[in-house]
Amino acid sequence: MLTAVINVKNFIFKEKTFSSAVFIFILVSIIAPFFLSMNNLMNLSIQLGVYGIVALGMTFAIIGGEFDLSVGSQLSLACVLTVGLQPVTGLIPAVFAAVISGLIMGTITTVILSKFKSITS
Repeated sequence: MLTAVINVKNFIFKEKTFSSAVFIFILVSIIAPFFLSMNNLMNLSIQLGVYGIVALGMTFAIIGGEFDLSVGSQLSLACVLTVGLQPVTGLIPAVFAAVISGLIMGTITTVILSKFKSITS
């Protein structure tokens, strides 16, 4: 029993970011009565998914030695396209158009960065 308590204590002090997130989640759950509602948890899951995908892509860019600040703007463009086209074309074509816009903007950004990097190097 004592070793389990020591292991939990070591985990809490080692994983400070995770422990802080759990603490804040518990604290807000106690303070705000509607925090644990199904709508709010679904909203949090959707937002975490979107930012998680962008963070994963940025991780690969940073590992490759690049840092691209245009990702936020490209995400905003994709979201606006999806919301704007969805009533007209339906959900699937709107999402497809957003993905295509992301591919086009990413390609343009990559070409510009590669051209300017070869000039300045």
